[in-house]
Amino acid sequence: MAVYLQLRELIESGAWSQGTRIASVPALADEFGIASATMRRVQDRLEEQGFIRREIGIGTFVETPHAAAVLVVDDDENTRIIVCEYIRHAGYRALVAGDPGTALGLLQEDRRVVLVLSDIRMPDTRAGVEFIRTVRRRWPRLPVAAITGYPDDLAELNQSAECPALVILKPIQRSQIDDALRLIPPSAPGSEVSQDWTVLVADEDSQLRTSVEALLRGAGYDVEQAATAEEVRAALRRRRFGHVLLDARLPGAAIHDAATLSAEHPATAVVLLASSPEDVLGKGSGPLTFLTKPFEPRDILHALRLRVMN
Repeated sequence: MAVYLQLRELIESGAWSQGTRIASVPALADEFGIASATMRRVQDRLEEQGFIRREIGIGTFVETPHAAAVLVVDDDENTRIIVCEYIRHAGYRALVAGDPGTALGLLQEDRRVVLVLSDIRMPDTRAGVEFIRTVRRRWPRLPVAAITGYPDDLAELNQSAECPALVILKPIQRSQIDDALRLIPPSAPGSEVSQDWTVLVADEDSQLRTSVEALLRGAGYDVEQAATAEEVRAALRRRRFGHVLLDARLPGAAIHDAATLSAEHPATAVVLLASSPEDVLGKGSGPLTFLTKPFEPRDILHALRLRVMN
């Protein structure tokens, strides 16, 4: 603990500045008079809290502890490494936790966490579900995205206020993480929200379309509605949309493939509206993002922060 506090003080005081490459584990262990295994554990904790970053085959570097952070919770180390690389490339600190207990501790310690990306099976479904439920209740304004290869694992959270704002289906691709980062509130460093384009709300339920339109217009968005797949196609031929909120069961099978729709209109962020995860399975081969009905107003507004290509 003493060595951990010393190293943390070096970073927080600026003695070790952002980007500084620090000595190897054996060299630091010799300098501070501790075993290499102990120094490795110290660095593990510093990395979890975003004070350092390790680049395999290159070295270990100091991170800025005051930058906005994204918390990655997954018991698979390879997944954590991949996701953290995407996050750091986007300019955010990456905090890592291999289990829900560690993750909750980091959330309590670091008030600069602006987004949580959480696996569901850690190693069982119950752990991930309870973690997401706890975060949504304790920090209701903190956006949460679930990462899973098994959407059925979220069945217990469906149709509840604790359901995550977005779901990222494995295998994870960089574009999905880019999209998830747009959940970060605009007041956080490095985030921007564009409200320049119209939102197309495509759902057979007229009451849902009307309520979503009222919400979005109140937030400053222009809105159009569509009740069928043909109306969606006609709208997309007529103008450019920043976002399409698309019912996964919209009449007209050709439009159900959101991945294809995204490919045909790369400047548009497509979010599926689904009554259950099963609605999106088998609907396309590309990465899918969806909101589970019924959703909270905050979830719709979070979804409109998805990345839109220029």
